[in-house]
Amino acid sequence: MQEILEFINSGEYRIEADWISKNTFAHIVPLENLIVLNITLLVAEAFVHEYMHDKYPYLSEKAIIKKTTRMMNRMTVPQIHTVAQKVMDQIELN
Repeated sequence: MQEILEFINSGEYRIEADWISKNTFAHIVPLENLIVLNITLLVAEAFVHEYMHDKYPYLSEKAIIKKTTRMMNRMTVPQIHTVAQKVMDQIELN
């Protein structure tokens, strides 16, 4: 954990948030000292995963992951963006 925090604090890499693709949570570009995080995809997938837990409370984690993957694969990029935006609109920042 300490090593990760030191890496972040070193400033060696810029960290940006941007859309990458429907299947990529993050991407590193060593030649540009850049790490890009796909916050939209991360938020949408995390929310869909928790939604599946609510909808199917009797299923195992493995089954929930499978259902989440299926739903995410069926969603279009605009739908993913909409879900992420709606979730972000609901978040109360502390």
